[in-house]
Amino acid sequence: MTQVAVEHPSRKKLVKYGRIVLSVGVVVAIFALIIPKIANYSSVFSTVGKLTAVQLLVVIGAMIFNLVTYWWQMQAALPGLTLAQAAVNNQTGTTIANIVPGGGVVSLGVVIEMFRSWGFSRSDIGLEISTSGIWNSFMKLGLPVAALVRLLKTPC
Repeated sequence: MTQVAVEHPSRKKLVKYGRIVLSVGVVVAIFALIIPKIANYSSVFSTVGKLTAVQLLVVIGAMIFNLVTYWWQMQAALPGLTLAQAAVNNQTGTTIANIVPGGGVVSLGVVIEMFRSWGFSRSDIGLEISTSGIWNSFMKLGLPVAALVRLLKTPC
Protein backbone atom coordinates (compact mmCIF):
# COMPACT_ATOMS: atom_id res chain seq x y z
CA MET A 1 0.00 0.00 0.00
CA THR A 2 1.46 3.35 -1.02
CA GLN A 3 1.17 6.45 1.03
CA VAL A 4 0.50 9.79 -0.57
CA ALA A 5 2.08 12.84 1.07
CA VAL A 6 -0.53 15.50 1.74
CA GLU A 7 0.69 19.06 2.10
CA HIS A 8 -1.16 20.89 4.82
CA PRO A 9 -2.56 24.38 4.15
CA SER A 10 -0.46 25.80 7.00
CA ARG A 11 2.72 24.52 5.32
CA LYS A 12 1.67 26.14 2.02
CA LYS A 13 1.13 29.44 3.80
CA LEU A 14 4.49 29.14 5.55
CA VAL A 15 6.26 28.49 2.26
CA LYS A 16 4.42 31.38 0.61
CA TYR A 17 5.32 33.83 3.37
CA GLY A 18 8.86 32.48 3.47
CA ARG A 19 9.25 33.27 -0.22
CA ILE A 20 7.89 36.77 0.31
CA VAL A 21 10.30 37.41 3.18
CA LEU A 22 13.21 36.02 1.15
CA SER A 23 12.28 38.21 -1.84
CA VAL A 24 12.04 41.34 0.29
CA GLY A 25 15.34 40.43 1.95
CA VAL A 26 17.08 40.09 -1.41
CA VAL A 27 15.71 43.44 -2.59
CA VAL A 28 16.79 45.18 0.62
CA ALA A 29 20.24 43.58 0.44
CA ILE A 30 20.67 44.70 -3.16
CA PHE A 31 19.69 48.31 -2.50
CA ALA A 32 21.26 48.64 0.94
CA LEU A 33 24.44 46.57 0.61
CA ILE A 34 25.41 45.97 -3.02
CA ILE A 35 24.42 49.10 -4.96
CA PRO A 36 26.08 51.53 -2.51
CA LYS A 37 29.40 49.76 -3.24
CA ILE A 38 28.95 50.47 -6.95
CA ALA A 39 27.30 53.90 -6.97
CA ASN A 40 26.74 56.78 -4.61
CA TYR A 41 23.02 57.50 -4.18
CA SER A 42 23.57 61.17 -3.35
CA SER A 43 25.63 61.83 -6.50
CA VAL A 44 22.99 60.08 -8.62
CA PHE A 45 20.19 62.16 -7.06
CA SER A 46 22.31 65.29 -7.50
CA THR A 47 22.83 64.57 -11.20
CA VAL A 48 19.18 63.70 -11.78
CA GLY A 49 18.17 66.84 -9.90
CA LYS A 50 20.15 68.97 -12.35
CA LEU A 51 18.21 67.65 -15.36
CA THR A 52 15.54 69.79 -16.92
CA ALA A 53 12.01 68.39 -17.15
CA VAL A 54 12.48 67.64 -20.86
CA GLN A 55 15.81 65.88 -20.25
CA LEU A 56 14.28 63.81 -17.47
CA LEU A 57 11.34 62.80 -19.68
CA VAL A 58 13.73 61.82 -22.49
CA VAL A 59 15.79 59.66 -20.10
CA ILE A 60 12.66 58.00 -18.69
CA GLY A 61 11.25 57.46 -22.20
CA ALA A 62 14.50 55.90 -23.41
CA MET A 63 14.57 53.63 -20.36
CA ILE A 64 11.00 52.46 -20.90
CA PHE A 65 11.53 51.94 -24.65
CA ASN A 66 14.67 49.89 -23.94
CA LEU A 67 12.80 47.64 -21.52
CA VAL A 68 9.71 47.16 -23.67
CA THR A 69 11.69 46.20 -26.78
CA TYR A 70 13.01 43.13 -24.97
CA TRP A 71 9.50 42.22 -23.85
CA TRP A 72 8.15 42.43 -27.40
CA GLN A 73 11.03 40.29 -28.61
CA MET A 74 10.19 37.64 -26.03
CA GLN A 75 6.52 37.71 -27.04
CA ALA A 76 7.46 37.26 -30.69
CA ALA A 77 9.72 34.32 -29.88
CA LEU A 78 7.23 32.64 -27.54
CA PRO A 79 3.63 32.92 -28.81
CA GLY A 80 1.11 33.05 -25.99
CA LEU A 81 3.41 34.95 -23.65
CA THR A 82 1.68 38.07 -22.31
CA LEU A 83 3.43 41.42 -22.05
CA ALA A 84 3.21 41.25 -18.24
CA GLN A 85 4.77 37.77 -18.19
CA ALA A 86 7.54 38.92 -20.54
CA ALA A 87 8.20 41.92 -18.29
CA VAL A 88 8.39 39.85 -15.11
CA ASN A 89 10.52 37.17 -16.74
CA ASN A 90 12.95 39.60 -18.38
CA GLN A 91 13.41 41.83 -15.36
CA THR A 92 13.81 38.90 -12.96
CA GLY A 93 16.31 37.12 -15.19
CA THR A 94 18.33 40.29 -15.81
CA THR A 95 18.41 41.22 -12.13
CA ILE A 96 19.57 37.77 -11.05
CA ALA A 97 22.19 37.62 -13.81
CA ASN A 98 23.64 40.98 -12.79
CA ILE A 99 23.54 40.63 -9.00
CA VAL A 100 23.99 37.00 -7.96
CA PRO A 101 27.45 35.40 -8.20
CA GLY A 102 27.29 32.97 -11.12
CA GLY A 103 24.11 34.79 -11.98
CA GLY A 104 23.93 33.77 -15.63
CA VAL A 105 23.44 30.12 -14.77
CA VAL A 106 21.10 30.82 -11.86
CA SER A 107 19.13 33.27 -13.99
CA LEU A 108 18.67 30.74 -16.77
CA GLY A 109 17.24 28.21 -14.33
CA VAL A 110 14.85 30.76 -12.83
CA VAL A 111 13.72 31.97 -16.27
CA ILE A 112 13.05 28.42 -17.46
CA GLU A 113 11.08 27.57 -14.31
CA MET A 114 9.01 30.75 -14.68
CA PHE A 115 8.11 29.80 -18.24
CA ARG A 116 7.27 26.24 -17.17
CA SER A 117 5.05 27.52 -14.34
CA TRP A 118 3.07 29.44 -16.98
CA GLY A 119 2.52 26.24 -18.98
CA PHE A 120 5.06 26.57 -21.79
CA SER A 121 6.73 23.42 -23.09
CA ARG A 122 10.44 22.79 -22.76
CA SER A 123 10.91 22.86 -26.52
CA ASP A 124 9.12 26.23 -26.84
CA ILE A 125 11.22 27.63 -23.99
CA GLY A 126 14.42 26.36 -25.56
CA LEU A 127 13.46 27.86 -28.90
CA GLU A 128 12.67 31.24 -27.31
CA ILE A 129 15.90 31.36 -25.33
CA SER A 130 18.12 30.27 -28.19
CA THR A 131 16.44 32.43 -30.85
CA SER A 132 16.40 35.60 -28.79
CA GLY A 133 19.91 34.90 -27.50
CA ILE A 134 21.34 34.44 -30.97
CA TRP A 135 19.70 37.60 -32.30
CA ASN A 136 20.70 39.64 -29.26
CA SER A 137 24.31 38.55 -29.65
CA PHE A 138 24.24 39.18 -33.38
CA MET A 139 22.87 42.69 -32.94
CA LYS A 140 25.23 43.62 -30.11
CA LEU A 141 28.29 42.30 -31.93
CA GLY A 142 27.28 42.67 -35.57
CA LEU A 143 25.86 46.19 -35.68
CA PRO A 144 29.06 47.92 -34.51
CA VAL A 145 31.01 45.99 -37.15
CA ALA A 146 28.46 46.94 -39.81
CA ALA A 147 28.66 50.58 -38.73
CA LEU A 148 32.46 50.50 -38.91
CA VAL A 149 32.36 48.97 -42.39
CA ARG A 150 29.88 51.64 -43.45
CA LEU A 151 32.17 54.38 -42.12
CA LEU A 152 35.16 52.89 -43.96
CA LYS A 153 33.22 52.92 -47.24
CA THR A 154 32.03 56.50 -46.79
CA PRO A 155 34.24 59.01 -48.67
CA CYS A 156 35.64 61.79 -46.51
